[in-house]
Amino acid sequence: VPAMAFLKERAKTLPELLPQFGFLLAARPLTRDEKTIKALSEEVVARLARLRPVLAAVETWEHVTIKTALDDFAAHEGVGFGKIRPGLRAAQTGGLPAPDLAHALQLMGIKGSLLRLDDVM
Repeated sequence: VPAMAFLKERAKTLPELLPQFGFLLAARPLTRDEKTIKALSEEVVARLARLRPVLAAVETWEHVTIKTALDDFAAHEGVGFGKIRPGLRAAQTGGLPAPDLAHALQLMGIKGSLLRLDDVM
């Protein structure tokens, strides 16, 4: 599993893994709690729809290049990444705990990440 090296750095035992990385195993479409649903307003979903082709164009699916794409997208949108983070996290994790978004996206892979965006659109 490509994520194993990253996971091993974050947890020493199997019981420690699930709370931190359960989002990787969550079945699509994700179940979302009330707070997460609120984060996916019509405006946020429209922004995520504009983000999707940006992420699809990332050639090297690694957290550094993903973070650069996210930061560039936020600048292009004229907002700070703080305006994008909650909706993207809601779409990708369903409200479950996860590492920073660039790492979470890398761990899910490009296909899984794009499919989770598709689920909210």
